[in-house]
Amino acid sequence: TKKMESKRKSKDLVESPSLWPFVLGAILVVSLWILNLYFAIPKQSNFFESFFPNHNTFLGLAIPQESGEKGVFGDAFGAVNSLFSGMAFVGLIYAIIIQRHETDIAKSELEKTKDILENQNKSLEKQQFETTYFQLLRLFSDVTNQIDLQRIEGNVTIITKGKDTFPVFVKRFKETGNYLAEALYGSRDFDKKYDEFYERHNSELGHYFRLLYNILKFIDESKIIDDSKTEIESKRFYSNIIRAQLSDAEVAIIFYNGLSSVSKRKIKIYIEKYQLLKYLSDKDLIDVKLKENYENIAYEY
Repeated sequence: TKKMESKRKSKDLVESPSLWPFVLGAILVVSLWILNLYFAIPKQSNFFESFFPNHNTFLGLAIPQESGEKGVFGDAFGAVNSLFSGMAFVGLIYAIIIQRHETDIAKSELEKTKDILENQNKSLEKQQFETTYFQLLRLFSDVTNQIDLQRIEGNVTIITKGKDTFPVFVKRFKETGNYLAEALYGSRDFDKKYDEFYERHNSELGHYFRLLYNILKFIDESKIIDDSKTEIESKRFYSNIIRAQLSDAEVAIIFYNGLSSVSKRKIKIYIEKYQLLKYLSDKDLIDVKLKENYENIAYEY
């Protein structure tokens, strides 16, 4: 993987550069210097005696006495200068290699630091997102539980609360009239009847739909991406948590809301994208043909 290759590369960079290039370079310089001496010195049995007739000796070495002989003697050791120049050149090359190695190590450490910071930023962003998301989810649950409907039967007031109100909403909407099912496509009948229904229950459902829309929008606009998943898969992980909490009747009411004139330009997009209608029950629909107004992906087909 990419991480393993990066670690292996970092390990290789930590190791010091080999001394073999320097050793081979030194051997090459010394070899050339010896060859230079071999070809530069005349092939005579006693070089110094034949070359310098007037000299003294020191430790077996002939020391010229006259100035002319001293100059010639010094020139004979010019190869020594070449030796030190060559060694200096090899040392310079090795110093450049070491400097380049240290530069590569610095770049590698910088890349590792950058990766660490990026991972920390991703973890922090994900943590902040999830903190806000679960707060919104808790608020959505609270809003759902606070919904209540009252009806009077005789002298008794019956109160229905929370998720138990949604089957009542579905029943009331289906009672809007049979003619609604006769003209569902491109007519104003559906919008008119849904608007009447929504105005009647706006105090109970208004906050519910606005909060649901903003939670889905928050998920959609987030930049949370799991490395092992695609972007849409990462986001559906969170939208599926919402979907799992919806009752069948809630899904039906969300279905109707998404087809209304206002919501079809807003929440309908998210209903389809995040497949909120997967568990929609046909028994809760006025007409099953209404399902054709949504893309198949909304039902996770």
